[in-house]
Amino acid sequence: MTGHPPCDARWRLNPEKDPIDGGYLKSDYLCTPSPINRSQMEEIRDFLQSEIRNLIFKHVEVTDSLVESRLLDSITLVDLAVSIEEKTGIRISRQDFTPEHFDTIEKMVAFITSKQ
Repeated sequence: MTGHPPCDARWRLNPEKDPIDGGYLKSDYLCTPSPINRSQMEEIRDFLQSEIRNLIFKHVEVTDSLVESRLLDSITLVDLAVSIEEKTGIRISRQDFTPEHFDTIEKMVAFITSKQ
């Protein structure tokens, strides 16, 4: 196969495939997420700071508590999650709404990059 199949992530050859004729099919490749680089993480961080500022009318730092301090309530948290889903294309389930994922911008960035 020449080139990689179309994908928004990196493609790597499935190690379990060993074609006899040396040619590969699209199904011979595994799609793996592209690593998130520093500028992408900064872009996510800046996006979150802007969205939160629009929701609570206050600037917050990346380590400020948002859930535990009650800066974000259930409604603003859902609004933020919708914005994150629209911006990144990830899906956020109800089980994901935990302080471990949403209490600080720093934790949100880690959560979002782990889902991409």
